[in-house]
Amino acid sequence: MCDNIIVVSDTTAIIYLSKIKALDLLKKLFTCIYIPEAVFGELTSHGDHKAGAHEVKTLPWIKVKKVSSYDEYAKKF
Repeated sequence: MCDNIIVVSDTTAIIYLSKIKALDLLKKLFTCIYIPEAVFGELTSHGDHKAGAHEVKTLPWIKVKKVSSYDEYAKKF
């Protein structure tokens, strides 16, 4: 279960943390993170060759979510 803190990551953070073998820092800081489907697609569209691709497919604390509208989510804050 995720904490009440909502953390959304983009592709760049996942790629570079994966390259330096430090992706687990996100888990230590936030318990779980969410990535939009577009980020998942960017990382995994060419297999597991891109840094972070394998991790977003397999790590249970990285959760993929559909984002339909920024405005819809921004109203909640």
